[in-house]
Amino acid sequence: MPLKILKKLMEMRFFLFTFLITFSSCVFAQTKEDITEVQLRIKQLESLYSDGVAVGYPEFRQIQFTHLFESKNADAIAIFSIEGLHGGNGSSLYLAIFASVERGSWPKRKLNRYRLIGIKRVGGKWWRTLDWKSLRVEKSRLHFNGKRWLDTDGGCCPSQEFTTSFEITENGIREEQ
Repeated sequence: MPLKILKKLMEMRFFLFTFLITFSSCVFAQTKEDITEVQLRIKQLESLYSDGVAVGYPEFRQIQFTHLFESKNADAIAIFSIEGLHGGNGSSLYLAIFASVERGSWPKRKLNRYRLIGIKRVGGKWWRTLDWKSLRVEKSRLHFNGKRWLDTDGGCCPSQEFTTSFEITENGIREEQ
């Protein structure tokens, strides 16, 4: 009897291991080059959107790889902020969508791994924040929870909770009201 139980446990363990490896490679596995390229693209956007004084902080960037378009490779969803516009303490929060580029299309050319689909200002101090951890992806829609500032709120602490959604297309990002 103990041998039979041990065999069953080994089969279950193998099944669980196979499932976890398959699932994690489909959802979470990105190469270091993928992550590095998206980080570089965000750094370029921060530079373009800066007034020469404002900066972006890499430690506050958030990136998630998932399938948004008809490609075998995962696309990238990113949120980043630019802080210190005009030398002040304000900030702007941006959502950027990057589509993966099919890597086998041009064998003799070095291609970028991702192309920018759209960028949209989605928050900022005294306006609203988005909770990255609340992100839900449904096909070509992103859903976030967040908080807005009320007239009576301090600069540190928006208090009014809200939910918003963004539609992602090959032409950009549109917030749904």
